[in-house]
Amino acid sequence: MNELQKRIMSGVIGVLLLIFLIIKNGIYYKIALFAISLIALYEFKKAVYNSNIELSAIYLILSSLSIFYEIVMHNTIQYSLILVIVLTALNILTKEDNLVNSACSLFAIIYLSYNFMLMGTIEHKVIQGLIFVIAFSTDTFAYIFGMNFGKNKLCPTISPNKSVEGAIGGVFGCIIVCFIYLKLLTDFNILKILGVAIAGSIVSQLGDLTASRIKRANDIKDFGYIIPGHGGIMDRFDSVILVAPTVYFVIYGLFNGGY
Repeated sequence: MNELQKRIMSGVIGVLLLIFLIIKNGIYYKIALFAISLIALYEFKKAVYNSNIELSAIYLILSSLSIFYEIVMHNTIQYSLILVIVLTALNILTKEDNLVNSACSLFAIIYLSYNFMLMGTIEHKVIQGLIFVIAFSTDTFAYIFGMNFGKNKLCPTISPNKSVEGAIGGVFGCIIVCFIYLKLLTDFNILKILGVAIAGSIVSQLGDLTASRIKRANDIKDFGYIIPGHGGIMDRFDSVILVAPTVYFVIYGLFNGGY
């Protein structure tokens, strides 16, 4: 089986598993998000070690557990931030020359654990699925448009293969897919679809570039090898990481939960 076949096979299995978890919802979905966040933290910890940044495994685990406990017991994540800040302060105090390591640890918890676990607080299954629809459709259309029309480099020093044309194509493709997805499954206002899709698609590509920047800074090609043909959890979900809080903010912050 070649790399393309592995990529397609693992992609299909992943999508089916994702659909199953979203449909089941509840504790199964939250446990899956918790497991994904832990693997992502491990991949990040391993990556930044190449830059002589050593993250505390105890800090990462305790912080993640506090978020997981709150989301399971109360379906919220904001209060565990208090404990995370206290743990960060203790992490700084208990080791010498640890300020950079502690700052990087806090970034990892906010960027990975909070953003992944935030999805577990969303009870509407269509909105849960929308996060992945935005991320994956943006990736797909950005690749297609980039391969066929890409001429102007987007961020050549970070990701040489990405183009301005691909980025624009990713946004337009995302809008079309989101419109079809939401109109088929729920009664969602067209202007709201446009707002969610554009905002989500832009930050999806920002998340992709952020992951590329981290990899380039630490001289690695992939974060891991857990997903055949795709790499690690952060390689596959790099664009999802920022889409989750963006969709949450747009729908529940700007639209007050209305569709």
